[in-house]
Amino acid sequence: MANKEDHMNMKNMSAKNMENNESNMSHMDHDDMKMDHSQMNMNHETMNMSGTNHGDMDMAGTDMMMHGGSMMHMGNLKVKFWVSVVLAIPVLLLAPIMGLNVSILSFSSPLIVGIIIVLFDTALYFYGGMPFLKGAKAEIQDKSPEMMTLVTLGISVSYFYSLYAFIANNFLNPANHVMDFSFELATLILIMLLGHWIEMNALMGAGDALQKMAALLPKTAHLVTDNGETKEVPVSDLKVGQAFQVRSGESIPADGCYYGWGVDRE
Repeated sequence: MANKEDHMNMKNMSAKNMENNESNMSHMDHDDMKMDHSQMNMNHETMNMSGTNHGDMDMAGTDMMMHGGSMMHMGNLKVKFWVSVVLAIPVLLLAPIMGLNVSILSFSSPLIVGIIIVLFDTALYFYGGMPFLKGAKAEIQDKSPEMMTLVTLGISVSYFYSLYAFIANNFLNPANHVMDFSFELATLILIMLLGHWIEMNALMGAGDALQKMAALLPKTAHLVTDNGETKEVPVSDLKVGQAFQVRSGESIPADGCYYGWGVDRE
């Protein structure tokens, strides 16, 4: 019994040649090709992926690259942010507010308050600021200082100057108040951690999208041989200039241009 199968022949080509033929493809008559528009349209989900290893697209559950080459897992970054929020609360309540010599809470013993602030400053600097410290170290080693170095410079100046202010206000010269930057240190670390958390969340979403795109890519293609016959080969074996056949209902496995269509009769 004869088996009729709609198909179109395509020739594998580079992305550059694909752009040159894109305008010509737009004028082809869809009715003459007797194919559904979904098979005619080379949408972005099935293009430029023929040479991609599916394993390279598997990003979910893996560590994501941050600035400066430091690695931070999405879950660890979330935990680090919330722990830093807890560490920052005493500082935000007790430290003077941004340029003002007043705080949200005040106590009669400045020395005890200062010790509490310094302890939480230290924990916040070395725990919440660790991703930036490691990132800055990697950037400096690569001789390419970028954002991590800038953030590290900001939190380091705030932290060490606040230590100096604590010593000066309580031991060196109590009569003259030296302003500290503990409040700024806490807010800067929290804002930067939150920003990187959001960034990692976006990167994880991009990884999920790549996985879905990879799932749409066919594993095999119908290669048209020199004698006109077709054989099934892995998509990774396709080479530029080879012709392959896309049958009705199939996804396009690689970039190419149409050069023939019709009905196969076997």
